[in-house]
Amino acid sequence: MKIKFLGTGASEAIPAFFCGCPVCESARKNGGKEIRTRAGVVIDDRLMIDFGPDTLLHTLYTGLDLSKIKSVLFTHSHSDHFYAFDLLARSLYSGEGAPNDILKVYGSAAIKNGLIDSVWYNRERVFDRISFCEIAAEREFFAEGYKITPIGVIHIPTEPCFMFLIEKDGKAYLHVHDSDFPTERAFAFLKDKGVKLNAVTFDCTYGLIKTEYGGHMNLYQNIRAKDRLIKDGTADGNTKFYSSHICHMAG
Repeated sequence: MKIKFLGTGASEAIPAFFCGCPVCESARKNGGKEIRTRAGVVIDDRLMIDFGPDTLLHTLYTGLDLSKIKSVLFTHSHSDHFYAFDLLARSLYSGEGAPNDILKVYGSAAIKNGLIDSVWYNRERVFDRISFCEIAAEREFFAEGYKITPIGVIHIPTEPCFMFLIEKDGKAYLHVHDSDFPTERAFAFLKDKGVKLNAVTFDCTYGLIKTEYGGHMNLYQNIRAKDRLIKDGTADGNTKFYSSHICHMAG
C-alpha cells in the first residue's frame, strides 16, 4: 500500500490568505517544505481521501494523475476537503479527454447534497460520470480491492464525519482527520476488530498549542492517541505515525 500526502495544511493552508505572521512570511520567502496546501491523500494512485480546493495544484506539483483515480472517500463536507465544483468537472465540463468510466464517490448524505447544490445548470448530469454511495459509521465496504471501514469522529455536529480504516493485502492504514480526540467507542471498535495498524495519520491542526479547542487535535492529543492505540494492541513499535492538517498558528 503506497500512501502519498498531497497536502498537509489546514483549511487556510500555509501561507494563509492575508496573513503576515512569521510562519506565513517564512513560507512565502523560502517555499519548499514550508508550503502546506490543503490536506489530501492518495493511495496506490487510484484511491483518494478527500478532494479539496488545491487538487489542481496537486496534479501540477505532486504527480497526481486524476485519470487513474477510481474512487474518492470523503471524511466530511467542509470545503477544504470537499470542493464540489472542481470534482464535478468529471461529469460536466472536462471535454472529450475525460475518462469514460464512472468515478465512485463515498461519503455522507451531505456530500451528495453538496454535489447537487454546487451547480446551477445541468443538474441532471451531475451523476453522468460520478456514482455516489452513502456510507455509515462501522459499516465496512469494498472499493478498488480495499476493505474500508468508516468510524465516527467528532467534527461537524450536524452531519456524520468519519475516520477511515483501510485494509488490503495484510496492511492497515488509519486516516484520522478532521477529528477531535477519538472517542472511547472508536478506540473500542478498533480493538475489538483485532486490527494491527501499519500506519496512522492524525489531525494535528493546533500543533504545539496546548489548549484543546474541540473538533481538531494538537500534538499532545496525537501522542495520547498514539499511546492509547499501542496500549490497546491496535498499534505497536513498528506502526508509523504521522501528523497532518497543520495550521499556521500551530507553533
